[in-house]
Amino acid sequence: MTEDRLQRIAELGEQLGNLSNINDALVEVIPDMVFVISEVDAFIAAANKKCSQIGYLPQDLIGHSVDILLPERLREAHHGFMAEYWKNPIVRDMAERVLLVVDHGGEERPARISLAPVTSLGRRAVVVVVRLV
Repeated sequence: MTEDRLQRIAELGEQLGNLSNINDALVEVIPDMVFVISEVDAFIAAANKKCSQIGYLPQDLIGHSVDILLPERLREAHHGFMAEYWKNPIVRDMAERVLLVVDHGGEERPARISLAPVTSLGRRAVVVVVRLV
């Protein structure tokens, strides 16, 4: 890359300012629900408007266990799956399987779910993308 091109890219980055604004915009245009779940299976972030698809506001979920969105009969098995996941946290696209999500009203809704591990400030978490089907 030429020095001039590198300079233009750097200037553009400065003009764009804080990348968190760009990340927020990217998440908001995705039609899926996006969550960040801690290693102890608690919500630590939720995409703003998308939670309404299942009757929640982000603040309804933050700090709560993911169990809130799982059918009760599947919670124990899910805990086992997540314990195994954390032994080898890799990107997993579960689009080939239909799973169940419980909405705020208690209705089970079919969904496809993908996982992507992230580390920030030395803490592990997983980005979860949920698409209702």
